[in-house]
Amino acid sequence: GRGCPWRMAGATLVDLPTEVLCTILLSLGVGDFPGVLAALRLTCRAWCDTLAGRDDLWEATGDALRADDAVRCHLSERRRSKRLRLSVLQGFSKAVAGMLSRTETVHHTIACLGQDKKRVTVSAVRRTAARWAPIYVNRVSPVYDATILMEVCRARGCTDLAIAHAVAVVMDELGADARAGNCDGLSPLIIASGRGMPRTVALLLAHGADPLAVGTARFRITGGGWVRGRRNALQWAEHILEQEAKAHADAQPISVAGEARAPRWQADLRVTHALLLEHICPADGRA
Repeated sequence: GRGCPWRMAGATLVDLPTEVLCTILLSLGVGDFPGVLAALRLTCRAWCDTLAGRDDLWEATGDALRADDAVRCHLSERRRSKRLRLSVLQGFSKAVAGMLSRTETVHHTIACLGQDKKRVTVSAVRRTAARWAPIYVNRVSPVYDATILMEVCRARGCTDLAIAHAVAVVMDELGADARAGNCDGLSPLIIASGRGMPRTVALLLAHGADPLAVGTARFRITGGGWVRGRRNALQWAEHILEQEAKAHADAQPISVAGEARAPRWQADLRVTHALLLEHICPADGRA
């Protein structure tokens, strides 16, 4: 309905039964399909599978699309452009494929900014998104196995404050879901918690991220080793703090641009842990 926020509508429609979703889609104008799908963010794997043309949802909506296309058959074939000669069904498939391609381009650009150039900024995120809009912002990239929001959270060489500002843009302006993760359960909150970014963690929690959602991940500790496993955000923060204590990381700090950062990073990780604990158990602080 018009009174339902887009963010809530998108999450609700994805979970609807096929017959109900078909009824909703068939009530829309054919020309509005690509824009509506982008707005509602129907980016789950079940919906992507319908593009193969074998799903009952695709077949049901396809009948309506073909019927709409038949209305335009009075136009002379010689005077119709190549674009008009495409069936509505083909045009819709092309529009969706284009959005998937643009989404991957945006993801790759942000990944390069965060991993190679180490320069994820608000202006860069806005400029990239505006150039390639509309996109499926919550789509998990098959190349990076992450959403765009997750990619921003794991940017290297950026401060927690800079990442938090970029995360705010992706969520508030692009409509990213703070709870969206990959098939292993890895989420933006787990990434931010394991990296010890309290500002980003607080922002994600304020946007509905679940601190108890479990995900598989790996993080590097300041002693030079790695920790791997499957835990929720709070457990990751606790586990990394324990591993840091065992490795005596204060004696072997990691240097970034000549500046020892281990003590500060551990302090941020403790603040992150406290934020998560307070969010889960605000009354007594006990898990």
